[in-house]
Amino acid sequence: MSINHIILLAKTPIKGEVKTRIAERHDGERTLEIYNSLLSRSIALLGSLEREVRTTISWSKDQADNLNSEIETWFQSGGDLGARMAEAMQRGFSGESERVVLI
Repeated sequence: MSINHIILLAKTPIKGEVKTRIAERHDGERTLEIYNSLLSRSIALLGSLEREVRTTISWSKDQADNLNSEIETWFQSGGDLGARMAEAMQRGFSGESERVVLI
């Protein structure tokens, strides 16, 4: 049986650190509300997958305990986005996964 793994790379929802382009038009609270809505939708979609898929949320900071989720969580390390993506792929393939997708 092949195991598929989807990893959602997400910024931890902290006011002033998410959706900076949206923040140009909205205050910090509204921007955070928009981000949390988008993030919650993504998490719900991952949780609703019917196939045998391992799902993980890879948070940018170790402060992501404010979102209830039954999905496995990791915390990103490394420098730039490319390094964090490479680390997530490596971790994804280090288990039983044969296919890994980053979102």
